Amino acid sequence: DARGVPAVLHGAGNVFDTPEAAELQRVLTGICEHNREDRFRSALVTDLLGVTASQLEAADADASAWETRRRRFREYADTWQRNGFMPMFRWLLAREQILERLLGFVDGERRLTNLFHLAEQLQAESLHRPPSMVALIRWLADQRAAMIPRQEDQLLRLESDARAVNILTIHRSKGLEFPIVFCPFTWDGSRLTAADEVRYHDTEKERTVLDLGSDRIEEHRRQAETEQLAENLRLLY
Repeated sequence: DARGVPAVLHGAGNVFDTPEAAELQRVLTGICEHNREDRFRSALVTDLLGVTASQLEAADADASAWETRRRRFREYADTWQRNGFMPMFRWLLAREQILERLLGFVDGERRLTNLFHLAEQLQAESLHRPPSMVALIRWLADQRAAMIPRQEDQLLRLESDARAVNILTIHRSKGLEFPIVFCPFTWDGSRLTAADEVRYHDTEKERTVLDLGSDRIEEHRRQAETEQLAENLRLLY
C-alpha cells in the first residue's frame, strides 16, 4: 500500500468473522423486529444504512420522517416473507443506496465483496430451511460464533484480483498459475542458527539423532541443513 501497489491476501480469514457479517445481522434483525425501537435504531446506524446521530435526532423531532423509515422496514419484511431473502436483499441494496455508500469508504470494494458473499451464503441456506426470517437470522448468528467449524466456501474472497498482487501461502497457491510469480521466502528456514537443535538422520542405524555437542557437530549441522533444504524443496514442489 505504501508504494501504491494494490495487494490482496487470499484466503485470510472467514467471511462470517468480518464487520459486514455483524452489520448485516443487525440490519436483518432490525427488519425482522422493526417494531422494537432498539433493533430498529441499531440497524439504521450501521455503515450499511449510514444514519448519523444528528439524523436520528432530527427524525425524533419529525414523526413523519421516522415513520417513513419504519414503513420501509415493514415493506422489506413483507417482501422477505412473500418472495424470499434474495429479492428483499436486492431491493434493500437499491433502495438504501448501499453500494454507493460502501464504495465511499477506502476499503469499500472489500466491504461489498464481503456483503455479497454473505448474501450468497444466506440465500443458499434459505433454500434448505422453512421460509423463516427468525431462523435465517439465527443461522447467521450461529455462523458468527467462534466454535462453529469454518468451511472452504466461507473463506474471504478477493475483492478485485485482476489488477492486484495476490499474496498466497504455498499450500493455497494451486500450482502458482500466474503470469508472474515472486517467492520471496522460498529458502527461509534451511539454515540452522546457533540456537537451533542439530537433528539429523543416521542412515546406518535408521534413526533420528539429536547432536547435543559431539566432536562431529559441525558435520551433523551441515547434514541437518541439507535434510531441511530437501524438505523445503519437497513442500515447494
